[in-house]
Amino acid sequence: MATPSGESKPLRLSIGSQVPGAFAISLSLASVGVVLLVGALWFRRRQQRQLVAPAEETAEPTHSPLRALRTVAVALLSCSVLLAGSGCAAEELVGNVPLSPRKELTRDPLDGLDLTALAADYNRRNDAALAAAAAPRYSEKEWAAADAELSLHSDRHYTAWRKATKDKDQPGQCPVRLGQAYPGKASAHYPLTIVVSYGWTCGKAAKDPVKNFAVFIRNHPYDPWLHAAVVGASGTAPPPPAHQPPDASAQALFESATSALATQLTTGKAAFTLPADLIKWRRGALKPTSWCTNKWTVAALPNAVRAFQTEQGTFAISSFTVSEHFSAKPGHRVGWDLPERAVYPHSASPTDAFRTIGLVLVLQLTAGEVTISNWYAPDYS
Repeated sequence: MATPSGESKPLRLSIGSQVPGAFAISLSLASVGVVLLVGALWFRRRQQRQLVAPAEETAEPTHSPLRALRTVAVALLSCSVLLAGSGCAAEELVGNVPLSPRKELTRDPLDGLDLTALAADYNRRNDAALAAAAAPRYSEKEWAAADAELSLHSDRHYTAWRKATKDKDQPGQCPVRLGQAYPGKASAHYPLTIVVSYGWTCGKAAKDPVKNFAVFIRNHPYDPWLHAAVVGASGTAPPPPAHQPPDASAQALFESATSALATQLTTGKAAFTLPADLIKWRRGALKPTSWCTNKWTVAALPNAVRAFQTEQGTFAISSFTVSEHFSAKPGHRVGWDLPERAVYPHSASPTDAFRTIGLVLVLQLTAGEVTISNWYAPDYS
């Protein structure tokens, strides 16, 4: 259901037809029909009062004007009844109620959402892609039917690495389990986005499988939900969802913070307090060696800031790409050896090498301030 407010509401539809001015036309036709019918009866009675004539002369001819007059009168009365019924059945219109502009109509992604069915459908598509990515096919194209954004690129990296290393192991299936969906911003257009609590049903995670946040997107009404990102919750489990979506101003704050964080991670100029392990990871990646230096260019994915509401407050998941550029120092060369050379793009220049990785941040809004509550860097190429 699409509504200007973004709230789910029942939809009532009435389908019918309306003839403009039907009631007035029916009255006119009825009047003419009555006049003709009365006139026909009067004319017939007048004839009967005349002198008796021979039977063959007084009998009404089959195609007499009188019979035609009665036929026309009955037809007019019938039409007037039909039109009067149409006019009386029409609903009285109090006034014209204009529709909201199309761009203002919003779709609530949680309306009618069944997470059990979504998980079953996703596991089916993901298992098929996992099987296709194994030896001997090492096919990457099936992943697009299950995943998107950082998750899709991570899948392709995984498949390319297995192919480059000639990994013959058949990966085991590990169905995901979805917990609860969080209310977020209703969208006026596709793609739609939902944030859900997320976990796996195999290995150590089987005993307590829901410890993460995940993002799913849907590109069109006839498309399936695709897994776009996953990141761990900062506590032992994701907090319960709230009943209402975040305030409209929260999305703008998260988008501004995401832009500032991209600049901070690129340049190193402090704007936010980063988690200690994120600082350590960035510092280690950018630490110069005796043969090369490295720099980052961090950018947020387009439209990849997803705000959602929990009982513990307002959160957002932001997805980034981290492009790494390795530059050789004078007298040295840089480049990828196998299997990296088959996985990462390489430059024709012996002094430059490149790769891209992903980064997912969990942001929290507290008293108007945005902080980072958790992060994850999936393999990405």
